[in-house]
Parts: sequence; C-alpha cells; structure tokens
Amino acid sequence: MDGDLDLFMTHWGSGVAFSDQSSEHLWRNNGDGTFTDVSIESGIAPVYWGQFPLGFTPNWSDINNDGYLDMLIAGDFGTSKIFINQKDGTFLETTTDVIDDENGMGAAVGDYDNDLDFDWFVSSIYDPNGVAEANWGVSGNRLYRNNGNGVFTNVTEPAGVEHGFWGWGSCFADLNNDTNPDLVHVNGFSTPSAGEYFNDPARVFISNGNGTFTESAQELGLNDTGQGRGIVCFDYDKDGDIDIFITNNDQQVKMFRNDGGNQNNFINISLTGLPPNTQGVGAKIIITASGQKQIREIRAGSNFVSQNPAYAHFGLGSAEVLDDIDIEWLDGSTSNLQNVAANQFLVVGHPLN
Repeated sequence: MDGDLDLFMTHWGSGVAFSDQSSEHLWRNNGDGTFTDVSIESGIAPVYWGQFPLGFTPNWSDINNDGYLDMLIAGDFGTSKIFINQKDGTFLETTTDVIDDENGMGAAVGDYDNDLDFDWFVSSIYDPNGVAEANWGVSGNRLYRNNGNGVFTNVTEPAGVEHGFWGWGSCFADLNNDTNPDLVHVNGFSTPSAGEYFNDPARVFISNGNGTFTESAQELGLNDTGQGRGIVCFDYDKDGDIDIFITNNDQQVKMFRNDGGNQNNFINISLTGLPPNTQGVGAKIIITASGQKQIREIRAGSNFVSQNPAYAHFGLGSAEVLDDIDIEWLDGSTSNLQNVAANQFLVVGHPLN
C-alpha cells in the first residue's frame, strides 16, 4: 500500500521442495527500480516449506473488502491456496477443505453473482468417462462463491461449470453486455496417455443471471480445439463488446471477434492513477445503472500465462445512463461521477492528479 506495484510469482516443478530458503514467491518494490525478496517475512514461503512447488496462477484481489489486496493461488495436485493480507506486510493462509480443485491451473476472479464481492473460478481437469489415465484428477473446474468476508462456498455443481476438459487460461467477461459476467476458458493437453484432450474444445459458459451458466461455445462460434493455454478477454476493435484472443501451445493463435455483444449497452472505464501506479491497479469501480450495482477491480493479474488489459468493462443491458460511478483507489481516495452516458470509453483520473 505504498503506491508502487509489487511482484508475485508461482513455481511449478523446480526439482526440489522448498525448505528453509525463500521460495521467492513475493518481491516488494523498493520504489527505485529494485525489489526485495520478502517471501519468508510475509509468511507466504513458510506455508510451502517441505512441499514440491506446484503453483500455476496467482491473482491479487481484495476478497474480504477491507481495502487490502489478498492472494489467491490456483495450484496443481490440490495445492490451491488463499492468503489474507494482515495489513502489516504479512499474510495469513486461510485455505480450508472447501478449496478442493484437484489440478488447479488457470483462474479468473470476478463478481459473477453481482453481490459486490469477488468470486474465484479455478480451471482443472474433467474426464468425460470419469477415469484418469494417469495421476491427475477428473472432477473438473471449481467455482468458489465469496460469502462476502473472504470465505468461499463451492457452488460448482449447481452453477454447471465443472465440465471443462483439461482447463487452462480463464476469464470472467460480460460477453453479451446483459450485466451478468460470463466465463471463458481454454483447454488441451498432449501427453500420449491424454488422448481425449488432444482436441478438446474451448468453453464459454454464458450466465443465466441466476447463478447458473449454459455452455455455449459452439453456438457462439468460439470453436477452438487447439492446445489452449493463454486467453485474453478484451475489446480489441473498440466496438463495445469483449473479444477473445487465445494462445495455443505450439500452434497458431486465434482471435475471435464478438459480433453480437454490443446489441446491449456498455461502458469501458480506464483509470489514470498517481505515479508510479499510473493505471490505478488495485482500485475498485462500482457502478449503478437502472438500480443495479456492479463491481470490478483494476487488475494486473493472471489468467494463466496471459492477462486482460487494466480496464473495467461493464455490460449495461438496456440502461442508457449510469446513475453513479464510485471509485475506491488503493490509497483510500475516492471518486464519484453521476449521470454518465452509456456507450463510451471513459478515462477517470485520480483526484490528486
């Protein structure tokens, strides 16, 4: 919370278990172009001592709404973890047996149920025949609903998002601008024993607005069956809806243009923060339109070997005016805009800029 951006890195398969040496997960920005390894003193490294490193996708997010960024780590072979920021430079691991993804790989953080807290999706491995051909799990993705205090409930089965084949990069995005975030992830693995995953399709789970999703990739034309790894959800052509870019392992990349999402209204909000955090990373944006509130975080996080741009896209449905835009900056400053027209790319500066 000192105004500059720190760095977190996961490891997978370094060849040795972490012992009494720093795992080098967390580096604190000294503000002068150098970093200090604070993995041990922050309390993150000791959690991993004696463990083989199996982390894949980390994400900073204020999951308990106290103004401090916490850490969510999607990890392989049952090693996904939650670290709550203690506001003093240290973190407390609060992972419980609710966090039961078997092979956490990609991840997405977003408010899928529009209750103004951040939920966590973890992509994993789902086997259509329920039989693992090697040492991986088969029970699929996980959707963890935030109870509002940083404690999660596993709602995967009722939400209908567990069946994703061999999941990797993932993102929440309101693809049809109906105010409800949808979920996209890519898939694939090419180990000889994993033949059923050689051509498994990308998944698009469209929100039904009631906490459930309908898988609609083929219907919507997102028909990638490559060895998906990274994914970026962003409005590349600036026409008001979210497009999808996919990187495939040792194969061609794919760009999928959204041709229908802008039938509903939207707003895209970028921030100009105080130097050196000039994009306002970590800030929360809460909008109100037609009586409905939505929240986004400006994030420099990971979808798995990929990330979305640092701006907030909101679908507005039929609303043509936003009643309020409230911005909570990481330094505690706030901004408020009222009666803002929809269908624009808005840039908001820090109040001290």
